[in-house]
Amino acid sequence: MKVIVMHEVMAPHDGVGNDIEPMIDLLSKQYEVCAYAYDRKNPRLPYVTEKELLSLIADTKNLIIYHHSVYWPDGEALLKKAKCPIIFRYHNITPPKFFDPYSENHYYSCMVGQKQTKQLQKEFPKAHWICCSKYNARDLIYLSKDQIHVVPCFAPGRLEDWGNTTPDAGVVKKLRDFDGVNILFVGRVVPNKGYHTMLEVLYYYVKQYGPKVKLRVIGKKDENLQEYTDFVETRMKELGVTEQIEFTGEVTDATLSAYYQESDVMLCVSEHEGFCIPVVEAQYFGLPVIALDASAVPETLGKDQMILSKDPKKIAVAIHVVASSKHQPGGAYETLVAQGHKNYQERFTLEKISEDFLAAFHDCIAPK
Repeated sequence: MKVIVMHEVMAPHDGVGNDIEPMIDLLSKQYEVCAYAYDRKNPRLPYVTEKELLSLIADTKNLIIYHHSVYWPDGEALLKKAKCPIIFRYHNITPPKFFDPYSENHYYSCMVGQKQTKQLQKEFPKAHWICCSKYNARDLIYLSKDQIHVVPCFAPGRLEDWGNTTPDAGVVKKLRDFDGVNILFVGRVVPNKGYHTMLEVLYYYVKQYGPKVKLRVIGKKDENLQEYTDFVETRMKELGVTEQIEFTGEVTDATLSAYYQESDVMLCVSEHEGFCIPVVEAQYFGLPVIALDASAVPETLGKDQMILSKDPKKIAVAIHVVASSKHQPGGAYETLVAQGHKNYQERFTLEKISEDFLAAFHDCIAPK
């Protein structure tokens, strides 16, 4: 049996890309594996041409693993030509409502992406789906329970590769020299990430506890979402928190490692995540997380974590409580760090994810 892994884009440093590469590495130990993508940004992967793909998927003995995270009509068209079994790896589609005020293209892409999720279930009724979270599995309304499997994405397991990177000395010094609370958020500047709530949290923190606080945002701005970027910048000025925010853009592993290790609190008020890799990264590095009770974030964070409703005042208080207990034995900071480390070790090591994925994979291909 040959396994063909498919996705429209295969890049080395995004959420789906960081799931695809370790998956291929794992399966290659037992099977012959190849990759098919239109946009091939990861040179490490064993790509095949479309002609080769069509030959492979015409063989009933082979198998497709199709990563579904975006609307890809050409991918669906290729699947319809397949004679071999299909496994869908489902990463979720962002609800279009988040983009409605800011981008017609983003809204349309998400809308048809969600429709495609339903359509793929109907067109391939015998296919199995391996979801990154139980939250994602809720979208699979046309399948039986034995067709649905939940296995975390491989990305957290890759922390064992880059987590030991020597942190950027300049960033380490900058954060240590700052006489205040260092808050971290990792995520793109897009509407579903909750920037409106984040800014209000910062406003109430400054109002209650003073201006010695810095929210550092690691993630790129979307040039196709300029209206949303403008909204964020305008809102910062309206709330008077411009001096309390720093946008770093994309960073290296060494820089990201430094921010995780030297920040005081990670804030995640994102309203939609199909998994949320950054909160697991924070737990790996021993950074306490304060998160919004939304989408897959509570599920990913695990037990005994600080998960709150969307009340900016209460979230601001929580940041103060956690940050001010940093050096208190048995305090909130220490408790969150310990539980976060336990969550990572029990659920998200590469060994554990690999074990869970292979169990689900073999269940998918077992004769029924």
